[in-house]
Amino acid sequence: MPEFRNSYRENVRIRHLLMQTLDFGFRLSAYKDKKPEELLEAIFTAEFKAKPGHDFFFMQTATSILLGLVVERIYGKDLAILGRKCFSSP
Repeated sequence: MPEFRNSYRENVRIRHLLMQTLDFGFRLSAYKDKKPEELLEAIFTAEFKAKPGHDFFFMQTATSILLGLVVERIYGKDLAILGRKCFSSP
């Protein structure tokens, strides 16, 4: 993701997103009054408190947001559409 541009960007793997092993060093609640674009900018530019995969940081919503963006880019569709397609009855 070209927008993701912190100093560890080349070291981040999907497993880090899935296992919640990226510590962004901030809570998203601090951005509750910000615009979505400002929140994404904070996620894309945050410097981690530790090297990816080094620390487990459960409940880090930023990793889930990044994972959702990756899935959207891989499939070329909005995550909500993909979710409905996966869980709709045959």
